[in-house]
Amino acid sequence: TAVRAGRLGFVSDFDVLLVGTPSSVVVYDVERNAEHFYRDIEDGVTACVCGYRGDSAHYLAMLGGNCSVVGLDAYGNEAYWTITGGVVTALALGNVDQGELIVGSDDCDIRVFRGNVIFLQLSE
Repeated sequence: TAVRAGRLGFVSDFDVLLVGTPSSVVVYDVERNAEHFYRDIEDGVTACVCGYRGDSAHYLAMLGGNCSVVGLDAYGNEAYWTITGGVVTALALGNVDQGELIVGSDDCDIRVFRGNVIFLQLSE
């Protein structure tokens, strides 16, 4: 399970709350006290982050699960998907070079993705 607050861009001027479970994600609009959207996630959600990726035109809710990462836009549509090794334990959006996705997993690797391709991989 995972919980994170963040902005999903043009849909609101305030943060939403991401609540990930072993089978789904709920994006909750705290300001309106209402569910923004709900979506089943087959691989579950073990880590999440909201933000703007350098290779995307929109803010995304990035959700890590069992060996994969999915990115949902402000309406709950899948806008990004990639596979990664191990169960995702940490996600961050960084600017190594062009706004990459940084993924930590239980196989003790840190992977930096540019688009769907691993740009850099560090092993413990």
